[in-house]
Amino acid sequence: MRCVDVTVSKSTSDVPDLLAAFKSEALLRPKFDVPSIIDLSRAVFGWASERDDLDWGINVRRIRETFGDASHLVLVVVDGLGMNFISKLDSTSFLCQNLRLELQTVFPATTSAAVTSLATASWPNRHSIIGWDMYLEEIDAVSTILRFERRQDGEPLGSLGVREEQAYPVPSLAGEIDSEMISIVPEGIANTPYSDYWCGHNARYFTYEKLADGIDAAVSRSRTASDRSLTYLYVIDVDYAAHEFGTNAPQTVQALRHTAAMIERLATQLPAHARMVLTADHGQLDGPFHDILPTDPLITDLLHEPWGDAREMHFAVKPGKEGKFEIGFRERFGEIAFLLTVDEVESLELLGPGPIGEAARKRLGTHLAISRGADAFMYHAKPNSMKFIGSHSGLTPDEMLVPLVVV
Repeated sequence: MRCVDVTVSKSTSDVPDLLAAFKSEALLRPKFDVPSIIDLSRAVFGWASERDDLDWGINVRRIRETFGDASHLVLVVVDGLGMNFISKLDSTSFLCQNLRLELQTVFPATTSAAVTSLATASWPNRHSIIGWDMYLEEIDAVSTILRFERRQDGEPLGSLGVREEQAYPVPSLAGEIDSEMISIVPEGIANTPYSDYWCGHNARYFTYEKLADGIDAAVSRSRTASDRSLTYLYVIDVDYAAHEFGTNAPQTVQALRHTAAMIERLATQLPAHARMVLTADHGQLDGPFHDILPTDPLITDLLHEPWGDAREMHFAVKPGKEGKFEIGFRERFGEIAFLLTVDEVESLELLGPGPIGEAARKRLGTHLAISRGADAFMYHAKPNSMKFIGSHSGLTPDEMLVPLVVV
């Protein structure tokens, strides 16, 4: 009976169902000929470093034309501000009136993957930052990669012998900017390993507790900035509220409106030589969570504990256990998630065009579960794991579409 089960499993594939979801537009397939945050990164860093080799196509040129006359650029990334949030604003609002393009973010539609794509102008299959939690071969354990720590106990990766260039193997383009870069971020983010990596070890920091102070700092900087200089402003209010309260909650709508008002104040106070370019890393979507505990029978078939994000979870299945695991997973979660092999992920180019790079492949495991919609997963690696109402990292339009606002 066991051999029969394995044979059935090998002939089973969720790819046809996933392709049908793409065709119906219930989910969005990552595309490389539509404007994306990769194109935005190439436009911004090509402008800032005067590099012609980052001008890779018509979408890059379309974006660069919107701010090409500037001598100073304020790049604003509003965490979680997907197009689904833009649609909640009145059509006469400042952000709506200055919306230039709808961009596609990367998959997984999550901060770690997307902001690294913005830093490197490369897709996750190349820069290899794929999810909030990731398995690292260097420590044979799962890490929380943006925090640069081991997930199980918060031990800094540096103390475990992991170097920054191992954790983040593709250099940030911010390091190629000749003029000084200012990074304006919430307290607690500045001078962390990931922030220093993102800024190319090039930036001076200004930290803020209240967004209004961050806006004031960006305005002040723009008035004294040198030619071809960059200010980076990172805003977390919308994302935090949506996680805690849900995307439609009054608290989240209030955070959205406050953020929109602050962005309008920034844009209207910039000097004539400066431009503001705003985007987001992903959108958000409410949905139920499905728990996977360390005692779950599925875990016995794995080499390591699962990792990933809310709507994309990675599994490293023991050799010879693939069929048993696939059957067990589909029996439990087949109605809410697709289960793909890494080869299928590569064939579909979900993580970017072309083959998956060596570093990224080592971090993917053998199988990837992707939510069919709003449902999300949580592996309880620690007691009392925090469970959000709003989450992201999936392929729904609410998560994959973000704005490009230029003023």
